[in-house]
Amino acid sequence: MAPSLPAVVFFDLDDTLIDSAASEASTSDAWQLYADVLPCLDTLANLGVRLGIISNGKDRYQRAKLNSSGLASHFTSITVSESVGHTKPDIEIFLWACRHQHVEPVQAVHVGDRLGPDARGAMAAGLHGIWLNRHEADLADELPTITSLSELVPLLHDGGLPDY
Repeated sequence: MAPSLPAVVFFDLDDTLIDSAASEASTSDAWQLYADVLPCLDTLANLGVRLGIISNGKDRYQRAKLNSSGLASHFTSITVSESVGHTKPDIEIFLWACRHQHVEPVQAVHVGDRLGPDARGAMAAGLHGIWLNRHEADLADELPTITSLSELVPLLHDGGLPDY
């Protein structure tokens, strides 16, 4: 039997979906996406997985990035630390996002570029944490790690995480 998919996949924003360095170097006002972002989001949405954001920062600024990049319409929830009153890796921001999506933490995945605040923070809250290690830093053997979002759907489909 094929493994089930999570009810929701949460993503960090900066350096997970938005390439901050390329965006800062660009003369455009739009934030630059990594090439693997839209195919990943579209595939997950087509599989019936809800998508959300969990991000540290100022609410207005994070929402402006989502709108400018064209990403806002892909997400059913946007959780920003300023509005919630907790920052990653505090478990409360992850639990708040899960409550907002009406899911138990074990039914959710969080993908982010920072090992401690994103992957380990999510795991401490009971979510499945996945480290997006785009720059191939030293690996953390104790948790799922991908180097591109193109690896996410196969990881979820191939049972790389426990059942949800």
